[in-house]
Amino acid sequence: METVVELYLVKVPSNPPDILLRRWCGFLNAEESIRLKRFHHENDRLRYLLARTLCRSMLGRRIGIAPGLVNFDFNHWGKPLLPGTGLEFNLAHSGEYVVLAVAKTAVGIDLENVTRVVNYEALAKRYFAAEEQLWLLNTPTDAKSDIFYKIWTLKEAWLKGVGKGLRIKLSSFFFQQFKKKIQLSAPTMQQETPDHWGFYSFVHENYRITIAALVSQEEQFSIVLRELNSLEDLI
Repeated sequence: METVVELYLVKVPSNPPDILLRRWCGFLNAEESIRLKRFHHENDRLRYLLARTLCRSMLGRRIGIAPGLVNFDFNHWGKPLLPGTGLEFNLAHSGEYVVLAVAKTAVGIDLENVTRVVNYEALAKRYFAAEEQLWLLNTPTDAKSDIFYKIWTLKEAWLKGVGKGLRIKLSSFFFQQFKKKIQLSAPTMQQETPDHWGFYSFVHENYRITIAALVSQEEQFSIVLRELNSLEDLI
């Protein structure tokens, strides 16, 4: 059976109605409410609130309970889990968008605004493996930025899928692309079974979205993209 990853994508609103904000705040648990208040900038506060609401609303809908009743557990490294449901999930946000990935297997997702100007050559030297630096070096100048974000989001998505965060050094594993197939190599981390991870990467409105999913050997996976065009969907 093919693995399916559902993506829920929502745009951060510029001026959401107060009634919706109050409703969304009501979904948060005590710890999330405290964290919300720690944000100094309104945009960061709104993005965090929207991310938590998206997560609770969509997962609650999948398991048949109200958003405020969704309770999370955490693994040893702090990755949130939804025990007893058979579902795995991961959140990402950047700029104008928040995205949630949901699957019945380990999944990680990353989202980056590809129009954001960064010194990608310096970042590649610091965080990429030698093989990835060579991939970037051999890329035509006008495509270097796109390839940088592709590699970056692949690394972030896989790390988030594995669930050990930055305890795994970014340069200790690398990605290569052979025709259309993306291949992961992790020579010093055989326990992570890199051959059993599948990857899907695409650009949506100037945002690079990359998904990593744990699959059976040689199996790929499909995605279902659900854009939430109405904030009323998050209730």
